Amino acid sequence: MNFQCDREKLLEAIQVCQRAISGKSMLPILSGILLKSDKNVLHLSSTDLEISIRTTVDILAKDGGAIVVPARLISDILSNLEAPSVELTLIKEKSQLQILAGESKFDISVYFEEDFPKIPEAAEMPACAINNSDFSRAAREVVKGASRDDSKPVLTGVLVEINADLLRMVATDSYRLAVCETKITGGPAEEIKIIVPARSLKELNRVISGKDNGQVAISLTENQVIFRLDNVDLISRLIDGDFPNYKQIIPDSYEKIIKLNKSKAVASIKRAAIMAQNNSPIKMTATNKQVVLSANTQDVGEAVEKMDADYSGEEIKIAFNPDYLLDGITSVDTDEFALEIRDPLKAVMIKPVGEDRFQYLIMPVRLT
Repeated sequence: MNFQCDREKLLEAIQVCQRAISGKSMLPILSGILLKSDKNVLHLSSTDLEISIRTTVDILAKDGGAIVVPARLISDILSNLEAPSVELTLIKEKSQLQILAGESKFDISVYFEEDFPKIPEAAEMPACAINNSDFSRAAREVVKGASRDDSKPVLTGVLVEINADLLRMVATDSYRLAVCETKITGGPAEEIKIIVPARSLKELNRVISGKDNGQVAISLTENQVIFRLDNVDLISRLIDGDFPNYKQIIPDSYEKIIKLNKSKAVASIKRAAIMAQNNSPIKMTATNKQVVLSANTQDVGEAVEKMDADYSGEEIKIAFNPDYLLDGITSVDTDEFALEIRDPLKAVMIKPVGEDRFQYLIMPVRLT
């Protein structure tokens, strides 16, 4: 293997592949990236056995080949070089990769392709394509609702439902539920339902970051989903199991609706939450045209915040986990949001005012 290429483009591809590398693996080779030169294209692959990423870089190749390089090490080297181009050469008898750039030279130990896990190449079933910005927004809004408890694997994933004209993402951890719908065109005639690990969507969002133009193409294999954008493929395993029937827990109507300014509410909740320590809730009291937030922790102190509100009706007293409440409100993509309440002990809906595409259902905390 011997080739030359643009240093910044190679570094960018390395950093994209690092998204699929876990620091917890007991297999040293999984901390590496497979580099495989083919004519004047370098193919890069990485995997942690749950997520895999493939991408390419244009190169000027003198000799082809394949090796596995330590991802963190080569990333650090390329980040600190100043030369605009680099030359990489495999010194096979030493199992080393030589990196030349200007007056700098590095020789790093490498692994070989035969020891690297095979990333499955399976027949794909195209599902749909969606604008980068729409996909990123939907994933960002929903993944917060997924569980972090590995004892319930299904809840650590996001349900993705795709039909002819709609893509819906759903996540829940049993205490809250996030649902986001996005219009698409050219979806499948028969609805597809898959459960994608929340981490896969988070990593994909990081890859998409800054790429508002273009589309994410979604394809399926037997037990994987492939997200393709530009020259990057992110392949994720799917989670087996039955996702909860979320539709039956979404109420048809609410008796009380409180409308609040998003930025002011977020700021007030964050300030009040300073005093909500040791799992203490934030208490909310809504009266005519006003909402009062309060939080207190024994032997620490108390906070009180007042906000103007679009509400008229009888007094409401309700309490929430402050982190769960903030996750829902910050996911709203409008200046105003609505709290829709049936009863202080029943699930409360957070929705953007003027939009129906996002819903966030949160269970209140029982007041004592």
